[in-house]
Amino acid sequence: MRRLLSAGLALLMLSACDKPNAPEVQTTWSKVEWDDAVRTFRFDGEQAEVIRIWDLARDPSGVEVLNALGGIRPGDGLAIYGTMPDPGLRTDGAVGVRGAEGGLLVVRLTRLKDAGPWDGSMFYSTAKHGESARFTNRPLRTEPPRLGRTTILVYDMSAAPVGARDWRKSVIKRLRVDLDANGGGEVVVHQIALVREPG
Repeated sequence: MRRLLSAGLALLMLSACDKPNAPEVQTTWSKVEWDDAVRTFRFDGEQAEVIRIWDLARDPSGVEVLNALGGIRPGDGLAIYGTMPDPGLRTDGAVGVRGAEGGLLVVRLTRLKDAGPWDGSMFYSTAKHGESARFTNRPLRTEPPRLGRTTILVYDMSAAPVGARDWRKSVIKRLRVDLDANGGGEVVVHQIALVREPG
């Protein structure tokens, strides 16, 4: 656990211009919520079909922090304190989910300290490729999370501007989510889930 929550690992640095803009996507749902009673997400009031979930408020194992220091907040989540540009987190290499089964990545977080511009890019890797600008996406919600307000970000991987076809045909190995663009911020990540597209 100490290794997972240590200072960020060396990783491929991608410039902001390499990251695609948020896609214009029509969804079959309009509202996403977290149901604390049953520990799952709901889309328009209906329980989501969750393929894999990391409930960091209950168990922070299975992820590592990147370009940051991490601190466990029992019952709340994993606090990430950015120490370098592109702080964030990465799941371990055991995701093992077919992209065609989990087309939505859902991230619930609270931004506590502003470090300037928000990034929010996500990257994924498979047995055939690592993280790169060819296999990335941005959340459907384009505005940055407001300070102190819990926010749910949804990434529609079936409509990713790059990599959508690769996602659908691949078994996903790892997920990476960048938070602030710069160091110095603080974000608590509560849950991450791969969810089947409603409808």
